[in-house]
Amino acid sequence: MKFKICGLKEKANMLDVSELEPDYIGLIFWSRSKRYVKGSSPELPNDIKKTGVFVDENLEEIKKRLSGWQLNSFNESYKYKINNGMSLFKKNLKNE
Repeated sequence: MKFKICGLKEKANMLDVSELEPDYIGLIFWSRSKRYVKGSSPELPNDIKKTGVFVDENLEEIKKRLSGWQLNSFNESYKYKINNGMSLFKKNLKNE
């Protein structure tokens, strides 16, 4: 079984949660969300995979976040082709 914690936005919370050794941490990069993440990524153990959630975001902004936050995968409301082995989960978050 895999363990994912999503919606963390404060660095202190991310560091505290990392002690629980989740498989994934989900980060919301949609500015209209209450759980929107700002700033830079804290140092987390390499074995915790970080997933970014985007809604109607342009490809350049997604690439910037992928690099800056060292994301392992992302969710987006549109499908983009990424040529670096990045996982893509397509989900329309507008209807939720």
